[in-house]
Amino acid sequence: MKFHWTLEWCDSPSKKSKEECSCRNMIHNYKKITNDGYLYSDTELVGKMMIINKPIFFNEGTTSTGGRISITDLKTKDICHFGSINI
Repeated sequence: MKFHWTLEWCDSPSKKSKEECSCRNMIHNYKKITNDGYLYSDTELVGKMMIINKPIFFNEGTTSTGGRISITDLKTKDICHFGSINI
Protein backbone atom coordinates (compact mmCIF):
# COMPACT_ATOMS: atom_id res chain seq x y z
CA MET A 1 0.00 0.00 0.00
CA LYS A 2 1.40 3.38 -0.98
CA PHE A 3 0.24 6.72 0.33
CA HIS A 4 1.73 10.15 0.73
CA TRP A 5 1.17 13.26 2.79
CA THR A 6 -0.57 16.40 1.58
CA LEU A 7 -0.38 19.81 3.25
CA GLU A 8 -3.77 20.70 4.74
CA TRP A 9 -3.07 23.89 6.68
CA CYS A 10 -0.37 25.94 8.40
CA ASP A 11 -0.24 27.61 11.80
CA SER A 12 2.13 30.52 11.34
CA PRO A 13 3.06 33.15 13.96
CA SER A 14 3.45 35.64 11.08
CA LYS A 15 0.07 34.65 9.52
CA LYS A 16 1.57 33.15 6.35
CA SER A 17 -0.67 31.22 3.99
CA LYS A 18 -0.05 27.47 3.67
CA GLU A 19 1.71 28.11 0.35
CA GLU A 20 4.16 30.49 2.11
CA CYS A 21 4.85 28.41 5.23
CA SER A 22 8.50 27.56 5.70
CA CYS A 23 7.73 23.96 6.72
CA ARG A 24 5.64 23.02 3.66
CA ASN A 25 8.51 21.18 1.90
CA MET A 26 10.26 19.77 4.96
CA ILE A 27 8.42 16.48 4.57
CA HIS A 28 10.44 15.87 1.38
CA ASN A 29 13.66 17.82 2.01
CA TYR A 30 15.23 16.35 5.13
CA LYS A 31 18.33 14.14 5.15
CA LYS A 32 17.78 12.37 8.47
CA ILE A 33 14.97 11.81 10.96
CA THR A 34 15.65 10.62 14.50
CA ASN A 35 13.49 8.15 16.43
CA ASP A 36 12.02 11.07 18.37
CA GLY A 37 11.02 12.95 15.19
CA TYR A 38 13.77 15.55 14.77
CA LEU A 39 14.52 16.44 11.14
CA TYR A 40 18.03 17.28 9.95
CA SER A 41 19.21 18.91 6.74
CA ASP A 42 22.75 17.53 6.38
CA THR A 43 24.06 18.36 9.89
CA GLU A 44 21.64 21.17 10.88
CA LEU A 45 18.57 20.53 13.03
CA VAL A 46 15.67 22.08 11.09
CA GLY A 47 12.36 20.66 12.29
CA LYS A 48 10.29 18.36 14.46
CA MET A 49 7.75 15.84 13.14
CA MET A 50 4.90 14.54 15.27
CA ILE A 51 2.53 11.72 14.38
CA ILE A 52 -0.97 12.78 15.39
CA ASN A 53 -2.83 9.76 13.90
CA LYS A 54 -1.36 6.81 12.05
CA PRO A 55 -3.12 5.88 8.81
CA ILE A 56 -5.71 3.10 9.25
CA PHE A 57 -5.62 0.36 6.65
CA PHE A 58 -8.77 -1.59 5.86
CA ASN A 59 -8.60 -5.38 5.54
CA GLU A 60 -8.58 -5.54 1.75
CA GLY A 61 -5.38 -3.46 1.77
CA THR A 62 -6.67 -0.95 -0.74
CA THR A 63 -7.79 1.96 1.42
CA SER A 64 -6.20 4.01 4.16
CA THR A 65 -7.66 6.88 6.09
CA GLY A 66 -7.05 9.25 8.95
CA GLY A 67 -3.29 9.65 8.96
CA ARG A 68 -2.15 13.03 10.32
CA ILE A 69 1.26 14.49 11.10
CA SER A 70 2.58 17.93 11.94
CA ILE A 71 5.99 19.39 11.18
CA THR A 72 7.34 22.41 13.03
CA ASP A 73 10.06 24.61 11.53
CA LEU A 74 12.30 25.25 14.53
CA LYS A 75 13.52 28.64 13.20
CA THR A 76 10.23 30.27 12.19
CA LYS A 77 7.89 28.26 14.46
CA ASP A 78 5.58 27.63 11.49
CA ILE A 79 3.61 24.39 11.99
CA CYS A 80 2.44 22.50 8.92
CA HIS A 81 -0.35 19.93 9.24
CA PHE A 82 -0.47 17.04 6.76
CA GLY A 83 -3.04 14.35 6.02
CA SER A 84 -2.41 11.00 4.35
CA ILE A 85 -3.89 10.16 0.95
CA ASN A 86 -3.76 7.00 -1.17
CA ILE A 87 -1.70 6.97 -4.34
